[in-house]
Amino acid sequence: MRGALLPNFVALALAGALLSPLPAVAQIAVESADLAPRETPFQGWGVYRQVTVDSGATKLRLTQLSTPVSLKVRLGARASLVLYGAYAKTEVGPDSGGAAKQSLSGMTDARAKLFVHSGGTVLSIGVGLPTGRHALTPIEDFVASVAATDLYGFRVRRMGEGLDAQAGLTHARELGPRGAVALGVAFLYRGSYKPSRGADTKYRPGAEVSASVGYDYSTPSTLLRFNATGRAYTKDQVDGVPVFRQGGAAVFEERWVARSAARLSNDFSMHQVLKAVSDFYGDGAGNPLSTTAENGSSFGAAERLEFNLGGGARLAALAEGTMYGKNDAGFESAHLLSFGGELSYAPSAHALARVMVRALTGAADPGDLKLSGMDISGSLRVVF
Repeated sequence: MRGALLPNFVALALAGALLSPLPAVAQIAVESADLAPRETPFQGWGVYRQVTVDSGATKLRLTQLSTPVSLKVRLGARASLVLYGAYAKTEVGPDSGGAAKQSLSGMTDARAKLFVHSGGTVLSIGVGLPTGRHALTPIEDFVASVAATDLYGFRVRRMGEGLDAQAGLTHARELGPRGAVALGVAFLYRGSYKPSRGADTKYRPGAEVSASVGYDYSTPSTLLRFNATGRAYTKDQVDGVPVFRQGGAAVFEERWVARSAARLSNDFSMHQVLKAVSDFYGDGAGNPLSTTAENGSSFGAAERLEFNLGGGARLAALAEGTMYGKNDAGFESAHLLSFGGELSYAPSAHALARVMVRALTGAADPGDLKLSGMDISGSLRVVF
């Protein structure tokens, strides 16, 4: 039972505890812990997402095309190295064919993370290299702020920053024949960079620290998972002067997976993000001038009903919804729903292809703004 529970649970704990710039890659790294030492998985995505914001008088179309890739290299039986990078193009403009669009495109920062496993303990050390776009024009900076808004759900939300360093430690233990518990801590240091083209001003985001605790309960047909993470931040600085501090956050995640003998599986998950207000500074002495909730607190739920078609093919129905509270994007409240399906095919244990199509609908500022759109993505995972 130990071999089945701990790798999966450690993946959960790391996904929550390892900090926001690289959660997906951290999860990929440990979820593949059952691979043989010589196997190297490569995974690539192609994602197109379009969101139309309709105020009644005008329509604004937001789009992003992104192609993230990751590669995991085994370094013996107890260590692995994960490399990650992405290209993204985000456009903002009126919802009409001939109108000019504002855009931001290029590579994101490249990231590398080393994992060292020893029993139920995983040590991670990572670095983010400043290879992405960061010295932006005013128009590009506006597009970057749109891409970073949680409500729109774009895959790539940051293009480039400074040199980052990360470290994390997670330990998991069995609790009885079917349960396991894990504790994790992590720290992220963000380096300074020049955010504006043609200016010598340097911006240094605050450091981030997090702690995570969770519980896994598994049977041959059921998985129950609970995770809680707390995050805190230090002050952002411009040329050494404090200008902003992001409010702390508490993140709760729950998941229930049930598999039946009739080739049917159900995967239901929820998450709650509670955010404290953020502080702005402007008097040079570090005194807060105003507060706001960055991106707002949120509550979300997702449902996945999957049917095994046989021969390596699976078909899934998908539904997801998230509600947001008051936030610094200017919304008093908002929600976004998505409905769609996914077709996956695994010709062997060494390859998996997925295609997913979803329709989006929602609203912001109780009915003042209507949201609609679509999300089309494909991914390929190959193990060498």
